[in-house]
Amino acid sequence: MPRTIALLLLSLGWLTACASGGAAPRLASDAGSDAARPFPVADAGPGLRPDATLGGDAPLGTGACGDGRCDLSETCASCTSDCGPCPDRCGDGTCAAAETSASCPADCDGPPVGACGDGRCDASRETCASCSTDCGVCEPRCGDAVCTPGLESCGSCPRDCGTCTADPCAAHTDCGSCVDDDRCGFCASTGRCMAGTLTGPSGGSCGVWLWFSLSC
Repeated sequence: MPRTIALLLLSLGWLTACASGGAAPRLASDAGSDAARPFPVADAGPGLRPDATLGGDAPLGTGACGDGRCDLSETCASCTSDCGPCPDRCGDGTCAAAETSASCPADCDGPPVGACGDGRCDASRETCASCSTDCGVCEPRCGDAVCTPGLESCGSCPRDCGTCTADPCAAHTDCGSCVDDDRCGFCASTGRCMAGTLTGPSGGSCGVWLWFSLSC
């Protein structure tokens, strides 16, 4: 009998709550069920799951770098993952592929690309004669308009050193004065001062050819 009365009272409470639009009384078996329920979607913000992320380190809607949104507090420099890479600009300290020393000297030091001094020998416009900085020093050769002492003379290369009018070395009678003249060498075999280069006399032959003063 007491159990029947309790059930009647409980049923009456359910009917009263439903009629007034309130929540139904909780049964004892419902205790602790909140812990097993999913976190309410409404608490996570409109359209967002509580555990939603964009695959980054930060959950959605946190305002942190990595949440997939470029917030006002973030820039391409402070958070590339959200705001994307910064575009190249002159003055950023990096010489980009589209920049040269002519278009952006602040980032790209040195002469413009293609000019003498850019470190590359452009075969279509530069040579060792026009730009030794990039192409190196030209090797001495007959016809380069330079009479290279010790390697060329009027006898071996008149194009660079001029035509020999008379033996310029005949006036030297000793080895010391002979080799002091860039045009001459001393032939110890004959005791004559002859026009020539480091490798030997310009005309004729010599068994012992002296070119340097230390050799005399």
